Amino acid sequence: MKFGFHVSIQGGLSQVPERAAELGCECVQIFSQSPRSWESTPPSEQEVSLFRRGLEQAAISPCVIHTPYLLNLCAEDKKILRRSRTLLAEEMRRAVRIGADYVVVHMGTKKNNSEQQALKLMAQSIDSSLQASGGRRVKLLLENTSGGGGKLGYTFQHLAAVLELSGHRGDLGICLDTAHLFQAGYDIRTRRGLKTAIREFERFVGLEKLFLLHLNDSLTPLGSGHDRHWHIGRGLIGKRAFKRILRHPLLRGLPAIMETPKKNETDDIKNMRMVKKMHERSLLKKIFTGFRATKTTLLDYN
Repeated sequence: MKFGFHVSIQGGLSQVPERAAELGCECVQIFSQSPRSWESTPPSEQEVSLFRRGLEQAAISPCVIHTPYLLNLCAEDKKILRRSRTLLAEEMRRAVRIGADYVVVHMGTKKNNSEQQALKLMAQSIDSSLQASGGRRVKLLLENTSGGGGKLGYTFQHLAAVLELSGHRGDLGICLDTAHLFQAGYDIRTRRGLKTAIREFERFVGLEKLFLLHLNDSLTPLGSGHDRHWHIGRGLIGKRAFKRILRHPLLRGLPAIMETPKKNETDDIKNMRMVKKMHERSLLKKIFTGFRATKTTLLDYN
């Protein structure tokens, strides 16, 4: 499993590789523009070149773009819907230009429409944006949500519905956020709860569609619907749960991006140290368990 953070682009894209490397990132996520603005200035060719070269030299991969928060692909306001579709198309084109591997988009928020109407509108928006983005494109990942305030994506059925309704299923995948799963009511704190969640995801979506984890603890309780991230192992999901997540055979090959709170870089360093320590212990446990099983088999054979 590769670990990374959402890293600031302040000062330009070219600053990202060094910042990511200093934090020990093996993968990285960025906003390609201000997350709270519809407008942006495209990066210069020099910035793009330095960014791509820096990531390659630091062996940081994959690179993920997270779309701005303003974007709502099931907006009932026609102006917001049009701007959201245009912005997503721009993000998809920029991802190709800067060499990103994935673009992550939040499931939209409905107001008066039914969930089924909103899901259909979101799928239509995705198709419109991907069509406008041109021929070559990266994978667009739909992110699950905590579910509060009319958000779509708090069930795996929502994610599956958009995949089925879209005419670009092959260009789509899923990013699972651990905090959002918990806040939406999936009790991944327990062994049984994690197993149930993964089985349900496989049933409705399919594990071949899972490309990325957002690794976040939760400051709010199970089923709260409130999206509040917290430091790994120090929130209401807890250390034991994250150890199980990191060693789960169906998850441990995925890149994992942390979006934990950050007062300063010390917070990121502590979270990175925590997940790498958990991961290393999980690997040692796996090796030891495998050795014991092999030894038992040999003894039985003899």
